[in-house]
Amino acid sequence: MAFSTIQKTFTALDAEIRSLANPVSMDTFPLAGEIEDRSTSAPLAVQRPDKILDDLCYVLGIELMLAGQAMDLRRGETFGEITGKGLAVLRKQYRFMIRMTVY
Repeated sequence: MAFSTIQKTFTALDAEIRSLANPVSMDTFPLAGEIEDRSTSAPLAVQRPDKILDDLCYVLGIELMLAGQAMDLRRGETFGEITGKGLAVLRKQYRFMIRMTVY
């Protein structure tokens, strides 16, 4: 179905999210000729949640695209009212991906 390459993107985003979820306290260095053993990591700690949320939006977008594709491939199936409305909204923005034959 030509969706296998999306796994690489998904895996890269997942790895980045996991990396960003580590405590920033692991990234401190001694300062002032090793006289001061503490430094603030506040700027880094503040930036990480924004990047994690940004990556999560891409992950959720991938999940939505794959779910819509799977629903379209199950032609004739009856979906719930809200699920069906969700698919309709998705298809207003993005069309069904053409089914490809694997040789």
